[in-house]
Amino acid sequence: MEIILLFAGLVLIFLGALLITSELKARRGAIPVPGQIVGYTSSPGQRKQPMYRAVVKFRGPDYQTRYVESAVGSSSPLGQIGDEKTVLVQKTRPTEAKVRSPLTFVIGGALAAFGCVALFIFATTFKANAFSALVGLAVIFSLFMKIRGLLRTTPISREAWEEIKRKMMRARVYSETEAHEIPWVELEAIKKTLHTQEKAVRISRWIMAPLAIGSLAFGWHLFHDTQNFLSRAQRTDGQVIEWARNDSGESVTYTPVVRFQRPGQLESETFRHSVSSTHPSYDIGQTVPVLYDPTDQGKPRIDSGPWLLALPIGLGGLGAFFCLALVHSYFHLARRRRTGSPHASHTQFPRRSA
Repeated sequence: MEIILLFAGLVLIFLGALLITSELKARRGAIPVPGQIVGYTSSPGQRKQPMYRAVVKFRGPDYQTRYVESAVGSSSPLGQIGDEKTVLVQKTRPTEAKVRSPLTFVIGGALAAFGCVALFIFATTFKANAFSALVGLAVIFSLFMKIRGLLRTTPISREAWEEIKRKMMRARVYSETEAHEIPWVELEAIKKTLHTQEKAVRISRWIMAPLAIGSLAFGWHLFHDTQNFLSRAQRTDGQVIEWARNDSGESVTYTPVVRFQRPGQLESETFRHSVSSTHPSYDIGQTVPVLYDPTDQGKPRIDSGPWLLALPIGLGGLGAFFCLALVHSYFHLARRRRTGSPHASHTQFPRRSA
């Protein structure tokens, strides 16, 4: 499990860095020119749901009119027809252009952040032993040999690699004479999609509201309870005496059972830690720090440092996320009601002449 977290983290960080560096490279030496959204294209996404990409019309430094697809697609059309956009055009290569958008940095940063979280979990849960070391070395060696063999059989040139990245980002520039090749999406289909999604947003608000309130309230309760416990708690040492196995049918987790003795008492106490893991994170017989409340015979806890507040802070963050989603949906629907129809019905797309 830990090896999977290691490789998943490294892959996510690599993909995030690749997106960010590609965006920075595309912006280097580019000239910003004004453009305007004139329509949308679509491609099949997950579960056959279309992914919409805005098509921006612009005039380059060579005074030629072109159309460029946005590099990032979404299940809902971003922006409206007629919205002004900035297009970055290479001065010496006017056929290379892209719509300036912070979404590439956001996606790249999110991927890198998830990768860092995976590596952090790996660093805090990984426990080196002979078996895990051998498995890790075997996986690294097999992956290295696979990549080496792939590069030997199918060498990739710089031009081919640039073409692969272009296809991944799905950004394409069309000239005025190629405009009829753009797979335009009919406006009625866009309006139907937006109407369906607005209904889903209205329904989801009734779900997100109690989730936001519940997460914030429960997170605050846990945070307040933990802070009160920490303000009264005293520290002593305990010993892990066994692992309690929890078999849910789909997965198996282990909970450490700790024995400790309060100062001034002859009898020792045992308790189960509140956190389970997919593998034993402590050795049997290992000494662990224990926090207990001298005024209460309630459940003691293993002193895991900042992890004691991880659950309440996580619930608070989840509640804040739902609150932001509610605010965004409110302003989104308010903007739609204020502007009326989201897309101009009179827009005419360039078509192939008969």
